[in-house]
Amino acid sequence: MEAETDESQGLSFLVPVDEPIMTVELRTVRAGETGETIQKVLYDVLRDPPPALHITGVESGQNVKPETSITLGALAEDNGRIVSIRLAVNGVDVSSVAGTPVLRGVRYAVPAGVASLLVEATASDSSGNTTTAIVSIRVDGSGGSKLEIISPAQGTLLVAGEDLNIDVKAVDKDGVVSVSGILTAGDAASRLEFTPISRALPAIDWRAVTTVPAGVTFVGVEVTATDNGGNTASESAGWDVQPPPDAPPSAKIISPPDGSTVSEGTPLKVEVEARDNGLITDVAINWPINHRTANAVFSGGRWVTATTVPTIFAAGVARPNEDVPPHVFVGPVTVGSDKAGSGTLVTAWIDGSSTSPITLVATVSDDSGNKSSTSIDMVLVGQQVQVGEATVDDGHYTLFVSAQQGQDITGKTIYFRVDGVRVSPTGSWDQGEGTEIPLRR
Repeated sequence: MEAETDESQGLSFLVPVDEPIMTVELRTVRAGETGETIQKVLYDVLRDPPPALHITGVESGQNVKPETSITLGALAEDNGRIVSIRLAVNGVDVSSVAGTPVLRGVRYAVPAGVASLLVEATASDSSGNTTTAIVSIRVDGSGGSKLEIISPAQGTLLVAGEDLNIDVKAVDKDGVVSVSGILTAGDAASRLEFTPISRALPAIDWRAVTTVPAGVTFVGVEVTATDNGGNTASESAGWDVQPPPDAPPSAKIISPPDGSTVSEGTPLKVEVEARDNGLITDVAINWPINHRTANAVFSGGRWVTATTVPTIFAAGVARPNEDVPPHVFVGPVTVGSDKAGSGTLVTAWIDGSSTSPITLVATVSDDSGNKSSTSIDMVLVGQQVQVGEATVDDGHYTLFVSAQQGQDITGKTIYFRVDGVRVSPTGSWDQGEGTEIPLRR
């Protein structure tokens, strides 16, 4: 194999197959010089090792009963890629897979009239290497015991964390006295306690109750029945396991509290507490009455957003009742540290009389696409209604607030605005009264 180089470039070439030694000849030509330098390098070529192969489900020398079932499998490992696994019993192919290093869950019915079974697995890798593994088991036909795993059925896909009932049917001419089992999941094994669920001979049904283990993709079980003579019959089975479905997130509206009162058209801060076994991706606040939605952001351990309370009532119109003495409010008006200029407008307002139930909804989404919603019910109060106005004269105001036709405003809170800006404090209306309230903006 020849290659030319200017000493600044790397070389790449294919390693030959089935040649124990590879020779690389480097020819170097230096700029401005005549002639060339030749260097030969020898490399030993190592053969790609064949795959390692192990038969699962049975062991050499194991005894099985005729007319029972065994579960066979094979596991291959290779430094490259496993392209196929074939499984045969007594020279007859029973299963094969391609492109995977695992073959499992092959149910094989042990025939009557044979003394032994020769289980043979063959694995091939992407380099054309082949490995064969053989396990020889004995068939003991001396007893009349028959054992069958009824459920879960072969091919059932189990869900991690769910209840698992393993039901078997055991029949023996001398009577079955006990059934025991071992559940294997990954590297762990646990004993199963079977109890009879029917005593009607000749068939006795037994059940073991357990839970599908988490964190594994396959579970296997080996069940053994024992008769009055001490004879045993065994059967094994296995099932694939899938993780439990992702649960939807949970949510709770923390603020405002359920049942609170809000005024239409006013800003409202909403805080939501959301939890999930994965990741919360979105929290949306929605007013179903007007289909307005606001998206929250995560802050301080909660999802927070600002929204506006919907407006559903017509704006209130003040209709003074001249037959009832007004309540007079007076006092100084300051803006900052200075007294308000003459002509500054002072207005009085009361809450709207209309009310309606209203619902606020929070919808939470997680990273698996699951959604859940929670809601609170509140009382919606109509917009505030102006019930009086006055202008400032020499830094003071005198404001007459009249009763309203068609409603009793006795004891209602009076809110003040200076040039349209809400100020404190508030007052309380009573007919014919007078109250001094300093206003500061």
